[in-house]
Amino acid sequence: MVARLVADAAAQALTVMAVWSTPRSGPPDAAELQLAREALQARRRRWLMNGVIGLCFVGALVPDTLSMSDIGPAASHTITGGSTVRQLEFGPIFAICAWLIWRHPRDSIQRLRGINLGLVALMIYCLVTALWSPYPVLTVKRAAMFAGIMLTGFALAAPSGSPRQIWRATTGVLTVLLGISCLVAVFWPQVGVDYLLGGAWRGIMWQKNVLGSVAAVASLLWLRECLMPCDSRSVARARAAALLFSLFMLVMADSATSKLVTGISFAIYLATRRKLTDDRTGSILLLVGALLGMYVLLAFYLVAGRLPDIEDVRGFVTGLFNKSSDLTGRDQIWEMVWLSIRQHPIWGGGYGAFWVGDDGPAAYVKQALGWMPPHAHNGYLDILNELGEVGLGLFFVALLWHTVSLIWLYFRDRDEAAFHMALFVSIVISNYSETQLLADTALQNLLFLFSAMSVGTTVALTRQARREASRAAAVAARADSANVGAGASGGAGAGAAVRDSASPASAGSFKV
Repeated sequence: MVARLVADAAAQALTVMAVWSTPRSGPPDAAELQLAREALQARRRRWLMNGVIGLCFVGALVPDTLSMSDIGPAASHTITGGSTVRQLEFGPIFAICAWLIWRHPRDSIQRLRGINLGLVALMIYCLVTALWSPYPVLTVKRAAMFAGIMLTGFALAAPSGSPRQIWRATTGVLTVLLGISCLVAVFWPQVGVDYLLGGAWRGIMWQKNVLGSVAAVASLLWLRECLMPCDSRSVARARAAALLFSLFMLVMADSATSKLVTGISFAIYLATRRKLTDDRTGSILLLVGALLGMYVLLAFYLVAGRLPDIEDVRGFVTGLFNKSSDLTGRDQIWEMVWLSIRQHPIWGGGYGAFWVGDDGPAAYVKQALGWMPPHAHNGYLDILNELGEVGLGLFFVALLWHTVSLIWLYFRDRDEAAFHMALFVSIVISNYSETQLLADTALQNLLFLFSAMSVGTTVALTRQARREASRAAAVAARADSANVGAGASGGAGAGAAVRDSASPASAGSFKV
């Protein structure tokens, strides 16, 4: 931050010097000074937003204790239980974002037109569940954190910040965290390597799965950067090296879920950023894919005498990563959570009020399993357990709203939509084996809320620009019609005058 302040001061000095040093007959006028001030304010806002993005991800991913020795499920309770230190970390961030919104009311009004109303309703319902939550204070705190993260994504979205700026800042922060994690794993292995899980790297993260998630997102971001036009070979090589490094960290983290979602997100992004059905090759690829899928289904039916079900698909996918079909014991946790869901199926037990430690509502899970999981290892089950069918319905409304916005954006800005589609699908899939969505400051929850706010405001601004362009075109068309009509009436008047001058009466009067 000190370096950024120094850079900002230097930029301010250079801006003023550039204005005064421009050759002119006299001192700069008021218009030039105003432009210089606006450029300086935009630069300051950009640095401030980059700092907010960096603090968000550092506060969410880096442990908030002085001890780095805790690993495994016990360490995760600091995240899921509502750490006071983490609240102090995010409090200033939320205050800065609220100040940005208040400071630029016109931008805020424009963003409101595209906000995901499903998310707003879900956030309000999370707060309402404090009325029947066994830990109402904790529920209010987590609902406030949910609202604060939405506020942050709202403040960072366009027009205050461009989508490219937000995600490039995210790329830089995640890459720096991966670099530090690599150094810690190599030079401080007793902290950076989890030998209880086969030597998987965790770096400076809580667990190897968190490091794997960071590497997966960074890989997708760097893939997008590598496919962007670039005139400098050195920059292109640096982007490729960063992509390879992110993939290397993904392998060293040894997270099966992260590897799976990385492959899926790569495939979705590469397939959707360019229109495949425009030419004959794309149609052939789609036809071949459909035929192969039908052939696989037919072969399975001939061998097993039935069509595959969800268990067959799950066993096949987990077998690819050398995992058991029960997802490493997750089904046992799911059975325990279903016992709680049946007690309050409609309204839920209270947002964030189940996995609160040995003395909380989840105590029976520890008694049955012999250890306390940090969550259900299935985000959808956790939402159903804490928010009930009402909350799960609102959650799916928010997902549907985001999906419709992505489809609309796809036909206007294919590359931007392709990136958010790949990110969205990877988050939805990873939430099946890890509780991420609505999980406080979890990485995927931050990314989803930031993406939802960014896509919503981009769609709203694009629609507004199209409406303004349509109105301008209509005004121009009416003006052209008026000009054509005036020209036609003027031509008719001139023709009548010529006919009058050629008539006998006109000739006689002319002779007089």
